[in-house]
Amino acid sequence: LRVHEWCLSYDMRACRLPLFLLMLRAAAVCLPSAAFMASRAPLHPLAFASHNNKRAAPRLRGASLVTAEMQRGIHTSRLSLGGGEPEQETITVSTFNIWCPLFRRIHQPEGETRECDFRDEYMSRNRKIIKLLEELDSDVICLQEFWVSNIELVDLYKRHFCQRYSWTQLERTGDRGDGLVTLVKDRISVRDRRDIIFRDLGDRVAMLLRLQVPIAGPEEGSTAEIVVVNTHLLFPHQPYFSIIRLRELRKILGFLELYRQQHRQDLPILIAGDFNGTPLEAHYNFMRQRNFTASCGPETTWVTHRNHLGEMLCVDYVWLQNPSERRGPIDEAWRDMVFRSTRQSVMA
Repeated sequence: LRVHEWCLSYDMRACRLPLFLLMLRAAAVCLPSAAFMASRAPLHPLAFASHNNKRAAPRLRGASLVTAEMQRGIHTSRLSLGGGEPEQETITVSTFNIWCPLFRRIHQPEGETRECDFRDEYMSRNRKIIKLLEELDSDVICLQEFWVSNIELVDLYKRHFCQRYSWTQLERTGDRGDGLVTLVKDRISVRDRRDIIFRDLGDRVAMLLRLQVPIAGPEEGSTAEIVVVNTHLLFPHQPYFSIIRLRELRKILGFLELYRQQHRQDLPILIAGDFNGTPLEAHYNFMRQRNFTASCGPETTWVTHRNHLGEMLCVDYVWLQNPSERRGPIDEAWRDMVFRSTRQSVMA
């Protein structure tokens, strides 16, 4: 992955929602497509780099002040998977927590209520979200907190996207009403889908898709494959919930390892979603220790999310790992991370 441009911008006029746009334009990465398809050889490694292909800090363009109107942000990464002209080989992956009306608080003089009681308001807000997504025109869109039990809202999105995208959704367990939706453009084939059920107190889930992307290659019909995981981790309502988020990540990584062993195939992995934690928290360090690279560094001051407590945070990421960067069994690493996190909480 070659970074040609980073851009952070906010569009407050369209729907009082920020447009958080992180553009990573990738230079060509040549894949031996025929050998890859025949022998499942590892992909060439991807790496964050600047124009001159050396490690460098990203450049920030078009930044604007964060305001109290900010709610949720779209986080988009552009990646390259094959040889040839860069523009022909890139795919864009966006992640967006669209804030389920079941949970969005509305403050009124008589007390607090939820947006789900005001159909006109949540339908109008979601039409504006759809407009932003259509303007981005990403190849893969990972949505969290989608009100999947609301048939009218599901139909609204399907009317706008299902002529150009395949639609997969996964509802949270426990009759929560919301869940995950992943949209994949028709030019990209969905080869497999697996649901990861955490079975924890937050009823959280994750969705795995194995995608086959057309690329330029020595033979007609050359393709490359990539694994994309869409997830939404537990919100830290209590201090010890950070341990549960670590366990959720462990379940995702453990599932990915079993999936790799089952299919005997190493593929690049992208994990996108709302991680409900900043780069200063344990889950972020855990992912970096597992050799995942985040779209936002630990020193970032960018904001992707304004939660219901009014806090403006960077909690939405796209994580990347190449086959050559795989680590060993995660059990010991996870136990060590839990111990150190618990010790820090006790000593604080």
